[in-house]
This record gives sequence, structure tokens and C-alpha cells, in this order.
Amino acid sequence: MKYDILCVGSVEAELVFTTKLSQPTSLVPRLRRAQQSQTHIEAREAVFGMAGDAYLAAVACARLGLKTALRAQVGADSLGSEAARRLQDEGVDTRLLLSSPQFATSVSTVIRSVKDEQLSMTYKGKAQEYDKKTFVPPILASSDAIEWLYITGINNNLSILRQLLDWAKKHGVQVAIQARMTDLPQSRRALQLLSRAAIVLLECDDAEFFTHQSDAVHSLKALRTSGLQTVIVHDGLELAWGIHDGFLYTTHKFGSTHCVSSSGTNDAFNASFLASYIAGHELEACLGFG
Repeated sequence: MKYDILCVGSVEAELVFTTKLSQPTSLVPRLRRAQQSQTHIEAREAVFGMAGDAYLAAVACARLGLKTALRAQVGADSLGSEAARRLQDEGVDTRLLLSSPQFATSVSTVIRSVKDEQLSMTYKGKAQEYDKKTFVPPILASSDAIEWLYITGINNNLSILRQLLDWAKKHGVQVAIQARMTDLPQSRRALQLLSRAAIVLLECDDAEFFTHQSDAVHSLKALRTSGLQTVIVHDGLELAWGIHDGFLYTTHKFGSTHCVSSSGTNDAFNASFLASYIAGHELEACLGFG
């Protein structure tokens, strides 16, 4: 089996309640008062879905025409089964999706206002504990081939990241990494590992956190001088910059778009960019497509 991309990371369930509160600053104090007085806050909408970095990336890549597989771990529970069912419906190969009765699928309850302020409470099941057996894919069969490995959401575990990069090198697989800087003391070590990837994608805040620069463009240049090959920095909504082959690229605003919720826009951008890049388009076009 030939895959365009193998996504590695997390899968979780998500239950989102949208309240009738119109002022975003009033959400958290209203919830606290309601809890203390044992009263209720009415929701105008409740939506159940599956989420997680790798889940969202795999679904997006599959919808954009890539032959996609997913490597993640879920519990042998109803949520894990639902995740597998939805992935299969989207055309994602789930043969590398691990399910174990020793683990529980993570679930987040998100309460948001109509102005997109959010309060999230997450139960992290043991399925989210990253280890070598969970995330390093098995030895490929001679008939298997993977063009790209997309690593997302596990950069604070540098040992696992190193093993994934070693696996990709052994099998001749190109690597793209969504980098999130959650452990500043390890930033230098993390950059050394990230330099082994063909593409590194960061949100603006993470890029500035990595480099201590005040804006995306300066962060981008600092990351490039750190040895990274192709670096993409974006805000997940409107703007994106990239450095590739020594050239600086940027997107332009395509007019105003009403954003119902910013949740997941980072994952959508990354997957869309990669789908366009794997299809062979120029980097500026890939940024615009993302």
C-alpha cells in the first residue's frame, strides 16, 4: 500500500456547548457564579465530535485527496470506536490506529460564548501518554511506501520525536512537523531535532516563543539561521509566511471572513498547506491554499 502521508499524534472526543452569553468577558465569571449557586446556564447549541491534532490533520488530508493513514492510540471504548468509524468514513486508513482496553480515549468539554471565548476541561486518558510503542510506526512491509510523515502535538517529548525522525530516515520518508514550544529549557535541543525535518510549521506565538522575537517575520529569519530547512509561520486565520530555498514568501488577506470558531484552524491550515505542497505546487501557492 502506498500512502501520501502518515499523520502521527493525538485523537480525542470533544463536546462543545455554545452559550447564549454575548459578552466574551462574562463567560468565566458567569460559570463560576452558576456553579456556586447551583443554577443553570442555557446553551443554544451542543455539538459532539472527534478532535485531536492527528485526527483533524488526517481528515483534512483525506478530504483534499491524499492517501492518508493515521498512527495514534485510543481506548477500547465507545469513543475510540467512534473515532475509528468516522476516520474510515473519511477515507483514512486506520490499520495503524491502536486500541487497548488498558487505556481510555481522552475527551474535552468546551463551553464557549457566541463571541468565541472558550473554557475547556479535558480528561486525558492514558491513551495520550506518549511512548515508543505507541507512536513509532511498525516496520513497513516491502509492499508499503509512505511519502510523508506528519508529526503533530508531541514535541515536548524529544525522545519520541527523535525516534520518529530516525524511523523516517531509515525508511526514506520526508518529515513535516507541527512545532509547539511548551518547554522553553529544551528549545535549543528541540531546534536541533527540528532541523532534520523537511518542513516545520509553527503558529506565530510559538515561533516568537522559540526565538524571543517580537514578530513573525523576525522569528522566521531566526529559525532559518538555526538550521531549519523550510519554515512556515502563520496565525491560523489570515496571514502566513514561509522561508524556502533562501526566499521569503508571504500571503495576502483575501478579504474578511466571518470566523465562527477559531478552534482547529491551525490544524486545517497545516494539512491544507501540506496537501498542496505534496501535490507539487509552488510554496507561495501552498501558503495561499492553506
